[in-house]
Parts: sequence; structure tokens; C-alpha cells
Amino acid sequence: MSHLSYRLLVATTIVLSWSACDSQNVATNSSIPSSSHVRKLRSDRQWTEETGMVFKEGPFIVNGGDANTAETPWFVHFGNGACGASLISKTRVLTAAHCVRSGAPATVRVGATTQSDGTEIRVRCVKKHPNYDNFVTNDIAIIKLASEAPTDSFIAINTDAGNPSLGEQMTAIGLGRTSSNGGVASRLLAINVNYVDPGTCNIAYGGGVDSNFHLCATTNGNGVCNGDSGGPLYDSAFAQVGVVSFGSSGGCGTGVPDGYTRVSHYSQWIQEQLTDDSCDGCSIYPTCAQIFNSVVSAVTNAARYMFRGDIE
Repeated sequence: MSHLSYRLLVATTIVLSWSACDSQNVATNSSIPSSSHVRKLRSDRQWTEETGMVFKEGPFIVNGGDANTAETPWFVHFGNGACGASLISKTRVLTAAHCVRSGAPATVRVGATTQSDGTEIRVRCVKKHPNYDNFVTNDIAIIKLASEAPTDSFIAINTDAGNPSLGEQMTAIGLGRTSSNGGVASRLLAINVNYVDPGTCNIAYGGGVDSNFHLCATTNGNGVCNGDSGGPLYDSAFAQVGVVSFGSSGGCGTGVPDGYTRVSHYSQWIQEQLTDDSCDGCSIYPTCAQIFNSVVSAVTNAARYMFRGDIE
């Protein structure tokens, strides 16, 4: 049996390293596990030949319809074709850990319905699950906002390990690509998918899918794809049951089940993050003001040392 590749669904953004936080709080491990044979899928994506999983790095909703945005004011987007997320409190956003593996975005857009709308809020820092393996296990993270979101509409978190049930219909939304080789969606799209037996999903990927951490869903011709990473999968009661994580390297919407992080497994950890202010590190994306202040500080310090004769 051939092993499919896992495709992690994240869009890559050029980042500028920023050391605004204490160095002890900054996450540094950002590599795919050494046991994986990594090769470029494209210039902005990576996948592993060994497992066949690829991050859903660019949002793709394949064969989806327009989302009812009046029902999803809690949808959050990184902007510019990057990851999705969901608002779970005034200052907490739930997403995939691989979306923030190299650091948090400078801002996120709450209530986004297109690539550029929504209320832009600065990110204070990010907290990845402590046992995230830099691939698909424990692929979950909390973004902590610098100020409160201007809404009291949050998505509920499913805490029942028995949900979803086999064949149950759920909904995924995103602003990603509409086909494997297509462009990102211009507006928020939604798809209905059905819960797939974990054993069937594990066979499809040749192993590596753990029902404790993952759940899988699909409908022939429909699916999430690159860039939908971090976005929500929710049930008919609007409780979030999954976080978009990975899919088959064979493409999007092929009928192979897409993989999601199982939210119920992490409900206690998520609850703790609502009041825990600790972080892995600050946003690594500096603002213009930070850049300006940094340059001024560097020039001032250099001049001070020069006048002191400390620099030859």
C-alpha cells in the first residue's frame, strides 16, 4: 500500500525576526522532525514523502459555497492568503500551531469575510501546545490579542470526546484557494463535510493519524486546502470540533479525508489559556514604529560609543 503525503495547510509569509520579548520566552524549534524526508512542494510549501502529509498552508475551500457571514462573526483571518482561526473570547484566538511555528502575525482580522476586511487587532503573543511536534501532533495554538475584540460573539468549544458521530455533517470555512492550483478565495467560503471513521482515515494516510489527537472529514469533490489551516470545523450547534491541520499531497477535494486537530482532546488546555497570560514569544513582526525606534536607538547608541572613543 502506498503512503500518501501529508499536506500541511499554511501559506508562507516572509518574516522579519524581532527580539522585542525576553529571549527565554521565544520559541526556536521550527523544523520538521528529522525523521521526515522533506522536499519542496512549491516555493512556499513543504511536504514529507515518508508520511504523505502536507500542511494546509494556503487556504483552499474546494467546491464550497458562500458562507453565511452573519453566523460567523468569530471567524479570524491572518490576511493575504494566510491562515484562518476562530475567536473564542475577547482576547483569545484558536488556530493551528503550524500557522505560528515561526512566530505570530503582527495583526489578525476578526470577523473577516474577505482577504482584507474585518477588524484588525494587534497580536500580543502566541502560545503553542507544549507538546506540539512541529508536524501534525498537538497542532493547536492560542493567539493572545493586545486588545479586546469588538464583539461578544465567540465560537463555542466542543468538550465532548464522543462528538462528532460517524457520518455526522459538519462545516468548514476559509478564505483559501478554490483548487490546488487556483488563487485564494475573494470571499469567505463554506463546505459541508462528513465525519470519517478514524481507522479509514489512518489507512488512507498509511498510518500517522491518531484518533486521540485528530479527526477526519470529507465529501467527494469538497474539501479544505492550502491556506485554510487553523480555521474552524464546527457542528450544527456551532460548536468547534476541529482545527484545519493537514490533507493529502495528492491535491485538494480529491475525496481523501482532510485532517483536523480534535478540539475536545484539548478543551482543558484551551480553558487554561483563557486566563493564562504566559506566551512562547511576542509577535515577530515589528510595526513601523518599532522599526523606527529600533533604528533611532541603534544610531544613538553607536554615536554614544563613538564619542566615548569605545569604537575605533
